[in-house]
Amino acid sequence: MKAVKSRVGALVGLQLIPTLDFWKYDRLIDLGADHFSFCYEFHNPEYFARFLPGKQQLVGQQTFFRALEYTAKKLGKGSCSGEIVAGVEPIEDTLRAIDYITGIGAFPTVCIFRPTIGADMEQWPSPRYEDMRVVFRYLYEACRRNHIPIDVTPNIEVSLIVQPGDTRYLAPRNAASFLYHAEMGLARALARPYFWWKMRPKKITASEILTPPGAGIKAA
Repeated sequence: MKAVKSRVGALVGLQLIPTLDFWKYDRLIDLGADHFSFCYEFHNPEYFARFLPGKQQLVGQQTFFRALEYTAKKLGKGSCSGEIVAGVEPIEDTLRAIDYITGIGAFPTVCIFRPTIGADMEQWPSPRYEDMRVVFRYLYEACRRNHIPIDVTPNIEVSLIVQPGDTRYLAPRNAASFLYHAEMGLARALARPYFWWKMRPKKITASEILTPPGAGIKAA
């Protein structure tokens, strides 16, 4: 990351297995990290434990939450994301996930579950179109209610999730959505110089060696 930021210049987002050693996120921010993403997949704790036994045993769902909350607070509203999968757990849990993520100032990235031939969940049914429409309409409304910036960062193209701006086509066209859309348009215009500045190559003085705070300090 240090090499990319100092030699090339770009916005750098990291998707990480979370840790409660929050100083590591501080150091990564010092090295130039612009975004953190945490893929916890299911908000319902029973589904999380059932379908993600490795994450449950080695990390734990609460570690995902604490890491997302910490980094979202450090980097500011809309700068971090929680990734979830829609179409497996009850839709009410997916909506709760969206409320939680937007409520802490992060952005929900939602993948639609698709059964894959040869996978353990090959026989699990695809989600209903009507349910996914509800999910993505709710995503837009939650971002609007919490003033989460969407489609402000330039040149973000992702194939696995629905682009945030696309969800506006599912939302009701009323004064609130019109105002939110106008705010995002103004934010995009005002942010262009900022992102130009952020994407230029710049010297990174922080060490790429991750050292715990206080390491190497000897008692007198």
